[in-house]
Amino acid sequence: MALASAAGVAIDNARLHERVQELALLHDRERIARDCTTRLIQRLFATGLGLQGLSRVVRDVTVADRIQAAVDDLDATFGRSAASSSSCSPMSAERPDAGFACSRLPPR
Repeated sequence: MALASAAGVAIDNARLHERVQELALLHDRERIARDCTTRLIQRLFATGLGLQGLSRVVRDVTVADRIQAAVDDLDATFGRSAASSSSCSPMSAERPDAGFACSRLPPR
C-alpha cells in the first residue's frame, strides 16, 4: 500500500512540475510581448517627434503639411491605442511627461 501511495504522490508531483513549467513559459511569452509592444510604441513616438521637428524646418509648405499629416496620424494611433489597450499604460507610468501623442510645437 505504501508503494502505491508513493507512486501516486510521484505522479502528482510530476504533473504539478509540468504545469509549473507551462505557466512559466506562458509568463515569459507575455513578458516578451509586453516588451516588444513597449519598444514599438517608443520607436513610433520617437519617429513622430522626429517628423514633427522635420516639418518645422522644411521650406516646402506642401511637404511640411504632408509630414504633419503623418504626425497627426501617429497621434491618432497613439490615442486609440491608449484608449483601447492596457499594454500602453506602462509607458505613461515610466514617462508621465511624454504622454502618447506627439506634443505640438508652436506654429511656424
